[in-house]
Formats: sequence, structure tokens, C-alpha cells
Amino acid sequence: MNEVGDASALPFTVEGRQPPPREDPLADERIVAPEYFETMKIALLDGRFLDRRDTDTQGTPRTSVINETMARTLFPSGNALGARVGDATSMTPEWMEIVGVVADVRSIDV
Repeated sequence: MNEVGDASALPFTVEGRQPPPREDPLADERIVAPEYFETMKIALLDGRFLDRRDTDTQGTPRTSVINETMARTLFPSGNALGARVGDATSMTPEWMEIVGVVADVRSIDV
């Protein structure tokens, strides 16, 4: 998750939740291949990693893995798995089911 106003972040929404007016949360989005997290040695904290079943674009729901900061912020009770997130700018978001939570990693040197 990023601070509101970060130019590299995309607005998203959590299904069934209404964010405060004009305050959609923002997150960086990365599209990765199955086995990415294992290859990069990013620890799985809950749920599962992405795998080949997540690459089927016909008839299966889209899936997402989020990091621990996003999980802790949006789901403080620890119930991120199974929740769905989507593009907040779309009138009809294409929902992605959260199937895993991974450890935070640093991807950009600041």
C-alpha cells in the first residue's frame, strides 16, 4: 500500500466495503508468473502462492496475493483470504480473490 497521492499507485476497493469519500486506498500492482514468490524467496505467511491454476483465464476467478502490510491494514482481524479486491475506478470492477499473504519486501531503493 502507498500513501494517497503516490503517482505509481493504483486505486482499489475491497468488495462490500465503502471507503471514506474521495479516499480510495492505493496500492502498487505487480503482475507475476506462478512460482515468482518461491523463486524470489518471499515468505508465505497465510494461504497459498500463485500457481498454474491461476493462469487459466477461462472460467476461473482472478486471484491475488497481497503483502503483510496490506493484510494488516485492511484486515486487522486476520481474515484477508477469500476477500476480493478490484479496480476502484471501474463501475463494475473485475474482482480478484485474495488467496495468499506474503511477507513485505523492499522493491525500490529510497
